[in-house]
Amino acid sequence: MRLFLVMLLSFCLLMVQDGDAAQKKAKSKAKAYPTGTLQAKKSPAKSTAAKAAAATAAPAAAAAAQKGVHPTVQYLECSEMSQNQPDKTLAMIEASPSQADDPSIQHCKAMALYNLGRFQEAGTLLNQLTLQYEKTRVALALDLLQQAYRAWQMAEDKPQVLNTLNHAVSLSLVNNQTQLGQYWLEERASWLAENEKADRSVQDWDHLLTMAPTHAPWLVGRAQAFDRLGQRNLAQADYRQALVYDPANKDARKGLTAK
Repeated sequence: MRLFLVMLLSFCLLMVQDGDAAQKKAKSKAKAYPTGTLQAKKSPAKSTAAKAAAATAAPAAAAAAQKGVHPTVQYLECSEMSQNQPDKTLAMIEASPSQADDPSIQHCKAMALYNLGRFQEAGTLLNQLTLQYEKTRVALALDLLQQAYRAWQMAEDKPQVLNTLNHAVSLSLVNNQTQLGQYWLEERASWLAENEKADRSVQDWDHLLTMAPTHAPWLVGRAQAFDRLGQRNLAQADYRQALVYDPANKDARKGLTAK
């Protein structure tokens, strides 16, 4: 849950960047929620995201005062409520069809569903939101995929977990997001090895090692996949090579001495 909250904050910060654009669109729309449901809260210690939202909102705050809550502030409030009162949040969103297609409101809904334990619905909604951003805001789309990945893990839906991993790997690499691509390749390689797909896991470790042949943890990961396939000689070779580059690597030493 802590990891999921960190990912939510990251998403909030990305959404805040669109605050002014969202405000302009909001001027032509009715309020998303009934009066009084999402009024600004005073807090002695605002989060980083809330401070950023306030800064974004400031230039147009006076003009927007008579037309409802600034959309960025509204989103942050909704996100907070989705953590503390997910059932109430979901009910409010479903009672406000006028903004049912607003991505920020849909993301808030996904958070509420997640916190209600409705992981499959949350994962489905997060995957759908990803499609709206993957061609224009890759970082935001990948953040959504991270959240969807967690939701599908909690739902124990292995096909959807793998689909989300595949999507994240492809989106990262196609857009030259090398570090994120490495992260997702490693995540997929580990998941494949743990789910009786060690042969495919080896392929991902191979891909990673073409990027950094001396990275000991990836050599260990491939060695462990070889062990799962019963290819002990190949596994030992990788363990030994990992120790050349990182003599203190405990996993390599353990793998090398295992029977």
